[in-house]
Amino acid sequence: MNRIRAIENGSNEKYIRILGAELSDNLGRDCYEALEECDEDEDIKSVLAWRLKNLSSEDKIEAQLELFVAGEGADAGAMLGEYHKRATGEGVGKTVFEMSMLPGDIQKILADNGFELTKKESVDLLEPLSSVALLKLAKKKTSPSYIKPVSELDLLQFKRGITNCMFSGRYGLEEDLPDLPMEWFEMDVSCCVITDDKVSSLFLVRMTKGGILMPVLLFSQGIDADKYMLEMMRFAINAAASKYPGDTQVLLRRHDSKTRKLTDYLFPGAKGKTVICGIRSEK
Repeated sequence: MNRIRAIENGSNEKYIRILGAELSDNLGRDCYEALEECDEDEDIKSVLAWRLKNLSSEDKIEAQLELFVAGEGADAGAMLGEYHKRATGEGVGKTVFEMSMLPGDIQKILADNGFELTKKESVDLLEPLSSVALLKLAKKKTSPSYIKPVSELDLLQFKRGITNCMFSGRYGLEEDLPDLPMEWFEMDVSCCVITDDKVSSLFLVRMTKGGILMPVLLFSQGIDADKYMLEMMRFAINAAASKYPGDTQVLLRRHDSKTRKLTDYLFPGAKGKTVICGIRSEK
């Protein structure tokens, strides 16, 4: 009989082959979880991984499936049942996903287990760095003295900047933003605004294990907020263009209306790829 259990050590080579380097690394974070189904010989039959979102609002917690693979001999129904038990135990109200590569048999399994599936445009927009560097805002190559790369901050300054974002209710794309070390971000591409010796605005960019640049947080406040955001984006684009080849992909996750409005302005007419989206109530 197959057994289903939590994956405790995503850095194990056998999991990296299935999950990929980025997701394997993320399993070390509290908001990421994964299950594996193994047979009596410890051969992996299926894997399900997800991340928890909206943890600051107990009545709005949701899970986003990051990966679901099932091979020959897998009991996918049992895997999804075990996931449901764990998700509801953590207060998850609904499960969502967006996947570009989802085989027909997996789609059927998900549909048979209560997921509503639709085809939609992805929330992710991928642009080559060479195109981003051609944006009008990046033509000016110098930045004001109050724009500093994160690499020039000490740990206390960085943490206080993150705390400032949290007090304003801004976590960006990462639920556990306060727990992430400075080194998790590209420290010479990420940047901030220093006013009165404090970090008042912050733009954090991540280089994924797969070599994709990804803005994670853009936060600014005060009467000069728009100007600060423009200057931070200019700095980050020029810093990235001087460091990485032009074919480096930049992933822009349009997770809210403000981000979508910004990307529509910067890249008019640009579209994300068509993906399979799913949703299921866990209540």
